Amino acid sequence: MHSPVPVPDTFSLLKKLISFDTSNPPGNEAECAKWAASWLESCGFETRLVNHSEKRSSVIASIRKGKGKKIVFNGHLDVVPVGSEWDTNPFEAVEKGSRIYARGAADMKGGVAAMIAAAATMADQPFNGEIMLNLVADEELFNVGTMKTLEFTKDADFVIIGEPTCMELHIAHRGLVHFLIRFEGKSCHGGLPELGVNAIENAALGILALKEYAALLKTRKHPLLPNPTFASTVIQGGEKDNIIPGVCTLRADRRLIPGESPETAEREIRAVLDGLKIAHPEFGYTLENYHSMGSGEISSDAELVKLAGNVYRDCFGEDCKIACFPASCEQTFFTAAGADAVIIGPGSIEQAHVVNEFIEKAEIEKAERFYKAFLKAALH
Repeated sequence: MHSPVPVPDTFSLLKKLISFDTSNPPGNEAECAKWAASWLESCGFETRLVNHSEKRSSVIASIRKGKGKKIVFNGHLDVVPVGSEWDTNPFEAVEKGSRIYARGAADMKGGVAAMIAAAATMADQPFNGEIMLNLVADEELFNVGTMKTLEFTKDADFVIIGEPTCMELHIAHRGLVHFLIRFEGKSCHGGLPELGVNAIENAALGILALKEYAALLKTRKHPLLPNPTFASTVIQGGEKDNIIPGVCTLRADRRLIPGESPETAEREIRAVLDGLKIAHPEFGYTLENYHSMGSGEISSDAELVKLAGNVYRDCFGEDCKIACFPASCEQTFFTAAGADAVIIGPGSIEQAHVVNEFIEKAEIEKAERFYKAFLKAALH
């Protein structure tokens, strides 16, 4: 039998999580994952480290009492790189007034700390069901952690994702596709351009046609989410002033709403570019979808949404705002696997990925209170 559960100090948990540099790339979540697993094991959780590579791991920690619902708390351990110069050490939680400054404070080690603390306080209390913590690697790039641990989480009744929403209840998010378009030409001497095909000029034709496609996307609507988008984001072409370029590459960002898929987006873009070949026989291109994830959505009438709303109202005496998550999110993997999932967590998405990132301490306390009350209500 395990020793008595340590009383979790949420801010101490957060400071410890922040102290691990889990910048992605390269990630290096393994040490943070090992520490979290060990701490949860001391609370009575059965833990498993799911290793993705030598220095990359995710955590599955669970405790079951009775045959009730299975609740999964999902959060990611990786953070984006630090970037520009900070006013403080980004891997040391620095308290200034009501805020904690650090990389990952808002996105999303604050949410992870609140989830761990809430789950740990339940370990020695009676409940009916299973509590599982799903603390994953690689959310910021390729979602390896969540995908590799789906075998443990896909049978969940409810999934709570602790991404920063300012404690609003987010029930949908847009998906994304990142495309690499290679516009092809034929290089030749810059003084004899008629002997070649200028790939940069082909890229210009493609970009203008895709701009019209982006305008068309604005007519597609969703009740909560912004419209789908297409944006040209990175362009590279040319070798030297006096060489007609034979290749010009474009990277592009396509956001999806429910009802769209990476496959349909790719077909639409191919149709736009193929149409240019009719008027411009020397126009050539290749198209690659090098990263994608679908959109996610759950009905506002779903049991999970209603329960979360009731818990919030009981905790704070007001209705919880229902909205949508503005970025891509791992909700899509859970809903695709058949589990109901929502996003609700402390901190603001506006603090994600910025220099001098911070979170309000009151938000972390609010999240912990909500998560604890949700577990009690769902597993009574």
